[in-house]
Amino acid sequence: MAKYSMRIIYILGMLLCYSVFTLNVTWADEIYSLDDYNNQSVKSTKLRPELVRLLQQVNKTETSEFLGKLQAKSESSEELLVIDAIAKHDPNTLLNDLKKLGIKSASIHGRIVSGQLPVSSLKLVDSLVSLNEIRLSQVMTAAGSVVSNGDIALQADVARQQFGKTGQGITIGILSDSYDCLHGASKDKESKDLPEQAFAVQDALDCSEKTDEGRALMQIIHDIAPDANLVFFSAANGFANTANAILDLAFKYKANIIIDDFKPLSASFFQKDIISQAVERVVKSGVVYLSAAGNNGRQSYQSYYDDYVNSTLHLNAHDFDPSSKVDVYQTINIPEGNNIVFLFQWDSPAFSISGSPGTETDLDMFIFNKSHSKMLAASQYNNLGKDPVEILSFFNPIGSGETQFDLMITKASGKSPGLLKYIVVDGPDYAIQEFNTSSSSIFGHANSEFAITVGAANYKETPAFGVSPPLVAFYSSSGGMPLLFDLKGNALDKIIVAKKPDVVAPDDVNTTFFGQIDTDDDGMPNILGTSAATPHIAGVVALLLESKPQLQPMDIQLILQRSATDILQLNDSVKTFAGAGFDFDSGYGLVDTRAAMTLTSSYQASPMPSTEVIDSPLSINNISEQGGGGVTSVFCLTFLMIIVMFRGNITNSIMPIGNCSRSNRCNCSRNSSP
Repeated sequence: MAKYSMRIIYILGMLLCYSVFTLNVTWADEIYSLDDYNNQSVKSTKLRPELVRLLQQVNKTETSEFLGKLQAKSESSEELLVIDAIAKHDPNTLLNDLKKLGIKSASIHGRIVSGQLPVSSLKLVDSLVSLNEIRLSQVMTAAGSVVSNGDIALQADVARQQFGKTGQGITIGILSDSYDCLHGASKDKESKDLPEQAFAVQDALDCSEKTDEGRALMQIIHDIAPDANLVFFSAANGFANTANAILDLAFKYKANIIIDDFKPLSASFFQKDIISQAVERVVKSGVVYLSAAGNNGRQSYQSYYDDYVNSTLHLNAHDFDPSSKVDVYQTINIPEGNNIVFLFQWDSPAFSISGSPGTETDLDMFIFNKSHSKMLAASQYNNLGKDPVEILSFFNPIGSGETQFDLMITKASGKSPGLLKYIVVDGPDYAIQEFNTSSSSIFGHANSEFAITVGAANYKETPAFGVSPPLVAFYSSSGGMPLLFDLKGNALDKIIVAKKPDVVAPDDVNTTFFGQIDTDDDGMPNILGTSAATPHIAGVVALLLESKPQLQPMDIQLILQRSATDILQLNDSVKTFAGAGFDFDSGYGLVDTRAAMTLTSSYQASPMPSTEVIDSPLSINNISEQGGGGVTSVFCLTFLMIIVMFRGNITNSIMPIGNCSRSNRCNCSRNSSP
């Protein structure tokens, strides 16, 4: 409570004419105003804000409307929430405690227990000694009789005819939101848009507001590799459940290829979380893993934390201005009727990965109107000892009369961080209007060097449709995210920057049901984004593996890269230059199936793994109480901003750490802070 009181004091001091302006919010919000804290009836150090707000409503017996926003409706008589609970020590002890509170469909992976928890149990969860933190499991996707236009754009139709391959004998695992919540799978099989043997091992536990995007992805794969076997797992059933699903697809269902298009909002920027570890494990066992890059373009800001201290107001805020001037506000543009979601992290080890001590820094985010007379939204979770993650969501309603707002980042307590970063994971294009660093936006397991990460190009802007060289979609997420910590939480001696994305594939393609627009006026809805691009590559890889089954994941990655058509520009209004050769916007370019098949015929495959990796050195159950100990001094990131901004060739993926001055935003020195 002391933390919140201090925040209230300095914000009240800063806002002489404060008045609360309440805005509508979405179900994933962590939005608070001063009134929320003044009237807060639920005090919790373990429940994330979205669960605290729900518990407040439970205490008031006003659950129905709020639960609808939380997508918490179920077919049972009792409302259930899909949660991720992080164990203080042993996750099995936590699971036993949660079983007493009624958890269902539970899974353990690492320190995390995922499952469906009755809403009524929230009142008791905070008292569990075995619990460090609990959060609503939040996942977003990177968005037959119908044939994908990507089949032509990739020249996969020509390759199938020329080489006589159809994906026969290849099994592909798919991870997305849902498969048959809309009850359309049987119809797809009747129309031959899905193979008869396609099935879901586990669909979404909660089907409310699910879209069966996974089934749309399976339709696209079926167009490219019509004889491949397709197996689905939902990625909407919790963090631990998804990590286990990856292992099950590889080792139980013998998938040769696994693809996904999901992005957990709690995924780590700077450390390998349990899903990234699972990806690494299956790839080392010989499974090809494909991941959608995301649809966030370069809507990302990063910098070292530059302390601005005002002792009178008890304020420690980040100075956005790289010059000698001070500006603690960053202008953002949000048109009326638009929502925006900021995923915000900083360079601290995560408790959910490394254990104690967790982050030793607590940062918060706020949105103000331009006159700074109103605080419109805030994310103020007490992160100390937990994960360095804040999520801020804000909806600007029609009729507000405002489109320009100011973002503020403050330090509530603890050490000042080194690097801080946020990604706009949902919102209008070009939202960042000031001090924009146009940084990387590929994060989590999609940033793993073991995954093949796929960007998007509109099929109409490829050589097969008259545009040569092709253009990469401006919203396709960019690479350059640094890996800073090992699994124990120790700072790496060298920054690891994976070359992401790897390749690009077509989007804006047809499915029988998915999508709300028909962009090519052919009577069929179109699916856009890297969600659409990734299954195209899964189909291509199936053709390659049928042609030469002994190919290893690294072989597939190199074949796709070396045979790709280089992309030089983005499809934005000014055709921004991406760079010749590899670049962080388009990777190595647009996949060319025919060229890849030709290269495969003469490619010398790498040796197979000697044994199937079951006991991975990545240690899925990393519950050592010692953990890593974090970082005693937050290190500088020499060249980091240059790397992230760079759009041209890059030869090294491991960068040294060193010292630099304020002028290039890598200074590690600190001003005094309260």
